Amino acid sequence: MGIRAVKYDASTDIVYGAITHLRATISTDSGGACSGSIDGTGPTTDNGMMRFKYYNNAGELQTRRGGGNLHADNVTGCGGLINGGDVLTYTGHASIRSPSHLVVNGITSP
Repeated sequence: MGIRAVKYDASTDIVYGAITHLRATISTDSGGACSGSIDGTGPTTDNGMMRFKYYNNAGELQTRRGGGNLHADNVTGCGGLINGGDVLTYTGHASIRSPSHLVVNGITSP
């Protein structure tokens, strides 16, 4: 996994970019039959990508809808809820702070 900063807006102190080289596994907690993988252009390409905004003043990373290339692959036993080739999105927030002093990590240049 990598992080690529694309743009820094000094007026809002926000960094825009992409999280790259994403690949994940889908499975049920109890070892049930639903399984598969999440990737970009193919099941083993390790090129999944999603966009983000990083708020320097708060140390908050927010993933954004759209602009990514995540797809489900090799899906089995999910009862049609997820199918191979489905386009996927993930949105979420994460605080990114230095663990020793809880200091916000700032990014000012792509």
